[in-house]
Amino acid sequence: FGMNPAALAMAYAVSLPGVTSLVLGSEKLEQVEQNVQLIAQAAQLTLQQMAKIRDNFIDTPARVLNPGLWKQA
Repeated sequence: FGMNPAALAMAYAVSLPGVTSLVLGSEKLEQVEQNVQLIAQAAQLTLQQMAKIRDNFIDTPARVLNPGLWKQA
């Protein structure tokens, strides 16, 4: 869709029905600044775009998508 992965992820999150806010973790000031820019520029995705994204990740294991399942290296 012409977006980098971070912008696409942010656009997807803000395009979900019922989402009125996001909680973003940051460890550095630069990350906070990047997140603010991403939110400000986040495009509203169409239903077709949302469906295409879901279709591409339908077989992705929960251990990849759920940060709670990630382990420290």
